[in-house]
Amino acid sequence: TFVSGFRVDYVLHLIELNKNTMNGDTLFAASGFKSRTVFFQQFKEKTGFTPQEYIAKQQKAEEQKRRKKGV
Repeated sequence: TFVSGFRVDYVLHLIELNKNTMNGDTLFAASGFKSRTVFFQQFKEKTGFTPQEYIAKQQKAEEQKRRKKGV
C-alpha cells in the first residue's frame, strides 16, 4: 500500500506535467503496477476518480481558470 501510494503520486505528477494529455493506458504503463485492475483501484482509492475522470476534472478546472482570466 505504501509503494502503491508513491506510484499513484507519480502518475498524478505525470498528469500535471503533461497537461492532462495522457490516457489511462499510458499512465498504467508508466505507473509500475503489474495489474491494470490494481492500478485503477489504487488510483480511484487515492483520488476518488478513475484516471480518465481525474483528467477530465483537471481539464475542466483549467478551462474555468482561463475563462476567469479572460473576463
